[in-house]
Amino acid sequence: MSNESVLLGQYVHGKSVLHRLDARAKIVSVFIFALAVFGVGSWLSLLISTIYLFSLMVLSKLSIPMLLRSLKVVALFLLLFFLLQVLAVREGKVAFSIAGFPLYMEGIIEAGVVVWRTMLLFMAATLMTATTSPLHITSAVESLLKPLKRLGVPVAELALMMSIALRFIPILKRELDLIRRAQQARGVSSEGFTKRLYTFSALLVPLFVRSLKRAEELAEAMEARGYDSKVPRSVWKKSKWSLKDTFAVALALGTAGLIIWF
Repeated sequence: MSNESVLLGQYVHGKSVLHRLDARAKIVSVFIFALAVFGVGSWLSLLISTIYLFSLMVLSKLSIPMLLRSLKVVALFLLLFFLLQVLAVREGKVAFSIAGFPLYMEGIIEAGVVVWRTMLLFMAATLMTATTSPLHITSAVESLLKPLKRLGVPVAELALMMSIALRFIPILKRELDLIRRAQQARGVSSEGFTKRLYTFSALLVPLFVRSLKRAEELAEAMEARGYDSKVPRSVWKKSKWSLKDTFAVALALGTAGLIIWF
């Protein structure tokens, strides 16, 4: 229980302020925050971004350690980003050397900023999907992209594909855990980096097969319920934009202004 984490795309039911916000307000706020975080250039702007995101995590009333554990999924990529950035910078003050190969302080600081910025973006997206049901995300994306319908863009299909893709991430994670446990029950050991890498490659084929089976089951379920992409979709409960949604977007804009300013 203590090792549970919230994955990107996994919705966690709740009644917090963030859960009650309109999905469109959350998507727009995350988009504004992401644009601002890309422009982070100082430690102060990084601190403002972190405080803003941490405040949202508190408001969501979700377990903060559980949210932070979602970073385990991208830990390897973050480590690679860090190493590549450190190795790419070849000027400035030498921090230390490894086997005669100098590593510069500027590269380490820059790598730290890049990794921290990536973590903020990932956590913002995870928090948004954890407090918004897939159905509301689909409706919100369809509503926000509505103007593109005039250009012939299949907005409804795109929104549905995005929602299904997000929903499949935690499902595939559970499938991966099941396959891994089944292999361990057969005596397959995953101790050590080399063995773990080998066993991971052996997981890909059964995971791919189970993914196709899941996709087939989903398609059959949609057909059984009469889904037709050419027919306008009805919504049981229509979302209404309220004052708190406007305040949320205004807060995101204000925070973005501070991030860019500093």
